[in-house]
Amino acid sequence: MSANLTNQSHPPYTQAQISAWLRGLMSVALADNEYSESERTLFDQISHSEEWGEEVKITNSEPISAQDLADALGSDRRIGQNFLRMAVMMALADGKYSDSEDQLVGLRFRSLSYLAEKGEDVSKYC
Repeated sequence: MSANLTNQSHPPYTQAQISAWLRGLMSVALADNEYSESERTLFDQISHSEEWGEEVKITNSEPISAQDLADALGSDRRIGQNFLRMAVMMALADGKYSDSEDQLVGLRFRSLSYLAEKGEDVSKYC
């Protein structure tokens, strides 16, 4: 399985976005308290992807909150969609989609709710 992060044209990612992205994916991978070989492999592919455009520096490996994820990913719809696709891929990497992974994949949706509470028009992300 290829870990293609983006479509043909994609926005450049900032270090903050990359870090939040990877923290979000790791949170999904660890949600069921199992970190399978297939999840490790996918995370390794994603974290070492040339598509990031720069060396990835992970400064925080703690789980990420919906607010922090939304703030870091920003308002570009394509970035949010790309993250959500990767989160689903991570949740399915070991062939099991647990309730805890399902709750964390919903993190993106909670992030949208957070943006709506801040007064942003989230319809552009849906």
